[in-house]
Order: sequence, then structure tokens, then C-alpha cells
Amino acid sequence: MSVARNPAREWQRLSAGSSLTDLLGRYVDDLIGLTAQQALGCDEAALAVPPGWYVVPAIAGAQQPVRVAVTGHRLRGGWQSCDTVAAAAFTGMPPEILTDHAARVLRDADTAGVTVRSLSTPPVPGVCAVRSSGYLTVSAVRMWAQISSYVAGSNDPGTGRLIQHSQFVTTQRRTQLRSDIAQLSDSVHAAFLAACRQTPRPVF
Repeated sequence: MSVARNPAREWQRLSAGSSLTDLLGRYVDDLIGLTAQQALGCDEAALAVPPGWYVVPAIAGAQQPVRVAVTGHRLRGGWQSCDTVAAAAFTGMPPEILTDHAARVLRDADTAGVTVRSLSTPPVPGVCAVRSSGYLTVSAVRMWAQISSYVAGSNDPGTGRLIQHSQFVTTQRRTQLRSDIAQLSDSVHAAFLAACRQTPRPVF
């Protein structure tokens, strides 16, 4: 993957090709970017990356404080896998938009074999989570991509949450990194569920 000049910027572009944040903004107020820890009410340890992964420094001027982690440096530049987490706060109870739009980013990138499934969430109004995945080609490199989107609406000012978790892995490394991808996916999902269960809930 030829992204040596600025791997973080390239991966951020891929994970934000079609913005769920912009879509959500049509239905809610006060939409602002947060760090993943702020959005999920957790510390850095809860979202720690596996050994061998490198957290890329924040991009100056980024619209949101996106966390970008990469692994598998390529000899000709770039990385073999990338994991990004972007989050936002808002006010309002949006309609259930995830099921219809969860795969929009992937389809806009000409992704093949797209699948979409709902993730477990507590039976709370306005809370949902959806995961989509498929295969695409980036800079002549075949990749597997997975995007997990989490929404928790709230009419209390600034306590609604959107979390977007995007992963891109070269197909030849997918099997080798399967456990890492699962760990990264499970940590974000678990943090979201934990935040939903807290009483009183500090973020939702």
C-alpha cells in the first residue's frame, strides 16, 4: 500500500469516504468531535492496541480527534493494516439510520461482497450498533475492510454519542492479524456496552 508520505491521512480519507457524521447531523444538534475515551467514558487501557501496533500522531487540522493505529510496515512504504476510531457527541434522538447506511462508506469505495449485521446492544431507545465488511482495492492492493458504527441518542444536551470504528487489512495479512482485529473490535464494542450499562450513565 503506497501511503508512505502520510499513512494516517490516507487511512482517514478511506474511513470517511461517505460520512455517517454528516448524515446524523441532519437529525441532531450540537454535533462535535470527541476522543474515543471521552465518548466511551473509559481510559486508554480499555482501548489499548495489540503489541506491534503503532498509534499515529494526530493529524494537524483534522476535523475530529481520530485515533489511527497501524501495523505491518511495508518495505516500499505504507502499512499492511490500519485501525481508526472516530467519535462525536450530539443532542437528540436520531431515527434508526445505521441499518440502512452502515455499508455506505464501503459501497462508495466500490467494495465487493459487502455484508451487514447488527451487534448486540442493551434494549435502550436510540441505541444501536451495526458492522459492515467487504473487499476493496486500494493503490492496487487488495484489502479487507470492516466498519463498526455505534449510536446512542439522548435528549440531554451533548450526551448523545456516535462512534465509528474502521479497520483495513491487506488480504495476505488478514489471517495472521485475525486475533488482533478481533481484540480491537471487541474492545470498542465492550467499551460501548459498558458505557450503556453504567447507572447513572455519565455519557449517554
